[in-house]
Amino acid sequence: MAFSDNQVIVFPTGTNNTLPRVEVGATSSKYALSSGAVELEISHRKDGKTLNSMAKVSNTKIAADPLVTAVNRQVQVKSWFVLSRKIGEYTDAELLDAVKELTTWLSANSYANAIKLIGGES
Repeated sequence: MAFSDNQVIVFPTGTNNTLPRVEVGATSSKYALSSGAVELEISHRKDGKTLNSMAKVSNTKIAADPLVTAVNRQVQVKSWFVLSRKIGEYTDAELLDAVKELTTWLSANSYANAIKLIGGES
């Protein structure tokens, strides 16, 4: 079963990016802008009794090469969320609470903890 086609990624600027599905597998789907600048991958992998569910966003842009003057190159950043659990040990409601705990922590106080994470704090 797959997420609906299309998925929307909202940039902090408020821009909605509608991503049509471009790939589908038995336990995965990929959504992307036609330019390839934004991609969303969703997948599930079972390893023994452990189930890993992942959502990953990739952003690609052209940027100046810091080492070679007047040369631009493609750069990419990826962010992902993985929910790893033993099958049957948690209810869906408990798993949702775990997701909320992390996303709330990252976004608290105008994303202060996300900013610290980006800055290399631990």
